[in-house]
Amino acid sequence: MPLWLGRFENLVSLELSSNLLYGSVPYALRNLTSLTHLSLSNNTLISLLLWLGELKSLVYLVLSENNFTSVEDDFLSSTLSNLCHLEVFDLSESNCQGFAFKNKGTLSSCNSYALEYMSLSDNEFVGLFSSWLGQFKNLKYLDLRSNSFSGPIPFFYWKFDKIDNILNGSIPQSLAKLVNLQNLDLSSNYFSGEISQNLGQLKSLQGPDLSYNYLQGTLNDLINSWPQLMSLMSLDLSYNQIIGSIPESLQDKMPKLHSLFLHDNLINGSLPISLGKLESLYSFDVSNNKLSSEIPSTIWNLSSLEWLHLNNNKFQGKLPSSLTNMKELTLLDLG
Repeated sequence: MPLWLGRFENLVSLELSSNLLYGSVPYALRNLTSLTHLSLSNNTLISLLLWLGELKSLVYLVLSENNFTSVEDDFLSSTLSNLCHLEVFDLSESNCQGFAFKNKGTLSSCNSYALEYMSLSDNEFVGLFSSWLGQFKNLKYLDLRSNSFSGPIPFFYWKFDKIDNILNGSIPQSLAKLVNLQNLDLSSNYFSGEISQNLGQLKSLQGPDLSYNYLQGTLNDLINSWPQLMSLMSLDLSYNQIIGSIPESLQDKMPKLHSLFLHDNLINGSLPISLGKLESLYSFDVSNNKLSSEIPSTIWNLSSLEWLHLNNNKFQGKLPSSLTNMKELTLLDLG
């Protein structure tokens, strides 16, 4: 990058994404103190330096899709402390390694009400969460998925949208306080114990993904303890240790359901006849369980069904001719 670029001290927006930049973040940018928008995404930059925090007018900073194998200590906390107007910070998919939250104390309060969006996803960060993230009062979206963070989650993290690391323990009862929560993704962690019945108080919840954990409990007790989930459109409990049968009350509790993933659990019994009343259902997977008996004929009346996985169970009986009425079906697995 040419050194003369640093002479444009009044420059407010600089878009350098999707080029062939490599090495450290160009030092010439240090003089551009009027910048409010800076994007260096989709390059091959390898080094992040603390002086980025000197660009104190920044509102929008996107550094995603690089190869930052060299990051100065406390870069994250230092940058967020100094950039008092920063609203968007994206460091996703950049091969960052080590401890993201090395600073365990508090940050400067100047950015407490500015930051709204932060993504550190798809890196190789490790370590425990830091309490200072709770300082950002207006943070609406925090994406930490696909890293190796570990340990329990502080309460304030439950107001954020995506958390996907090596989290353990029980799903906190305090989730019930997030009454406006619509999407909850806790997949691919080490959560254990029974699923909190308090989730049933989240009237706005549409698509919880709790897959790939070690959650236990009976499906019947769980669904019957969720009286308020009338808005639920998708439910993924796959790859857990759920037992029991699928209750007939499923249709009454979740009438808008269009995707139900219960595969790779310990569910037994027969499929409920009421499944045939889920008129919006287009994806249903109960493969790799212990289900038995005949497949209820009502399932073959689900004209909207596109994906049907019933394989690796102990079903009996013959397939009816009404199967041909399922015009939208693109995948049927009965093996």
